[in-house]
Amino acid sequence: MSRERLTLLALLALLGTVLMITSIRGVFLIDENNYMVSALALREGQLSVPGTAGLTPSPALEYFDPRPDSRARHVTPVAIAAPPLYAPLALPFTYLGWRGLVLLNVLAFLVSAALAFSWAARHATRPATPWIALALFVLGTYCIEYAQGVWPHMLSMCLCTGSAYLGSRLRVGVRRPLAVAMAAGLLAGVATGVRYQNLVFAGGVGLGVLLWTNRRWRISAAFALGCLLPLVVSALVNDHRFGWLNPVKKHPTYLTLPPHLTLGTVAPASEVNVVVETLRTFWAKVVDFSVHPEHVGEEARTWMRRVPETGAFFYLGALKKSWLQSAPWILLSLVALALCWRRRADGERVPRAAATIELRAIAAIVVPILGMFAVAGAARQDGMCFNQRYFIEMLPLMAVAAAWMLDGIALPRWPLAVGAAATAVVVVALLRLDPEDHFRQLALLKLPLVLAALLLAGWFFAVHRPQSPAKLVLPLLVGASLAWALGVHLGDDLAVSREIRHFNAARLAAVEDALPAHEPAAIFAYWTSKDALGPLQLRRDLVIVDPSADDGESAARLRQELFSVRRRVFALVSGMPRPIIEKIAVGHFLRLVRREPPIIELRP
Repeated sequence: MSRERLTLLALLALLGTVLMITSIRGVFLIDENNYMVSALALREGQLSVPGTAGLTPSPALEYFDPRPDSRARHVTPVAIAAPPLYAPLALPFTYLGWRGLVLLNVLAFLVSAALAFSWAARHATRPATPWIALALFVLGTYCIEYAQGVWPHMLSMCLCTGSAYLGSRLRVGVRRPLAVAMAAGLLAGVATGVRYQNLVFAGGVGLGVLLWTNRRWRISAAFALGCLLPLVVSALVNDHRFGWLNPVKKHPTYLTLPPHLTLGTVAPASEVNVVVETLRTFWAKVVDFSVHPEHVGEEARTWMRRVPETGAFFYLGALKKSWLQSAPWILLSLVALALCWRRRADGERVPRAAATIELRAIAAIVVPILGMFAVAGAARQDGMCFNQRYFIEMLPLMAVAAAWMLDGIALPRWPLAVGAAATAVVVVALLRLDPEDHFRQLALLKLPLVLAALLLAGWFFAVHRPQSPAKLVLPLLVGASLAWALGVHLGDDLAVSREIRHFNAARLAAVEDALPAHEPAAIFAYWTSKDALGPLQLRRDLVIVDPSADDGESAARLRQELFSVRRRVFALVSGMPRPIIEKIAVGHFLRLVRREPPIIELRP
């Protein structure tokens, strides 16, 4: 093994160790429980929530579901709405508990980094190019927050990157191309069964295989067959769970057209408004999130807040960011995906001929995904997150594209270090200001856009005026872009998510101490309080009931049924309205198990 590969493995191993040591056994939001429960159910040999068979159907039993109101009907045992192919991949990791599921994401993050490194190296002229791709992906994105979580974004990204990587191998020639094509399709299909939106990613990889490989029809057929197999499995699982033979459907209204695109509801005169809505959504998600509409739906009002003076949005205390506001260097990648289509002049080096086809293949993936979410409109929310998580699968590809744009350009280390150090000072100073400070908000929104524009200008001069004194400006700006992305992600995104995880981890530990270790139990917990308790189900025979789902209407009936199957019944009454407490506890002997947070046990 070469020294370069040994260095790469050592760095990735060190990074993975740090991520695992600093991970928190606490939930960030409900989506993590949704996926965790699917793996837990499979561990018990079923496709429904353990412990819910025989109980009266009630939305209170669907504590893990982000959208219980979207279910066509409530049944028991409770069906799980999460995409079905996460569970078999996560199953071995459930035996290591919550951090075992975190380990799955950490490993996926590291594999994605290694694939980006290898892909960038294949068409590089300088030894530094793959290291630039690695740095852009690992340090210059917002993946660390997701790598330390349980929701499946890193696993999804790894599967997608693996599929795209194998697609690239087909374009440069490989032994047994039909087997490689089928493997690429299989990874794309499994990725779709982990996150349904990856169906578009799979189509983009397939398009690249069709357009730019030899023996295209046979290889494309092999890719399609590989992709079809996991989609059939997903469809069969969904048919068993919900009665629809559809591989990419969570609930009856999932993937329906938004109102502004529904046929028969929009007058011809409103076609201009549709275009404006599409362009505005694209600009909000990719360039500047401050142009996003203030509220989309009543649900968003509970967790999304806008500051009218600056246009800043706050989700759970952190600033919501567009793609460029999280990672300014992505503008360089987007320009690469545009330049690769133009006719090259004789002797022109950038983008290099060897990488041109690869950039076009990446564009075949990226453009449809960006277009899909732009057309979906602002109503298509990516939920409670501080960055663009719908775009996360594209980040390794964007790092590779940006690295190829910088290939052939000298990037001395000392200007990189100076740019990074100076920007780090600025970021730290900004993040120390009060989040309500308007200067801080405007700086976090606008400075990365200025930095992105300067980086693009610096690249242009470095390519067309390579002997000018300005050639040192580009490495300064590359270092600044990396430092900005890393500093803002660690200091804002990750800091707030870890604060929430710490709170939930403390609540989890308190409840874990209060519950019996080896007896079947159930616990009533109100609204967001129940989210923290999800990891307990990996180690305890525990049913979690959320009485807020139906205002406690089914609480008394469920309590009696839980008693009848010999479960000890508890209630975490923190934040629970008194009328609901009475519906749960009236007529029963109560024992105070813990004062803070307040936990009571109900006795028959």
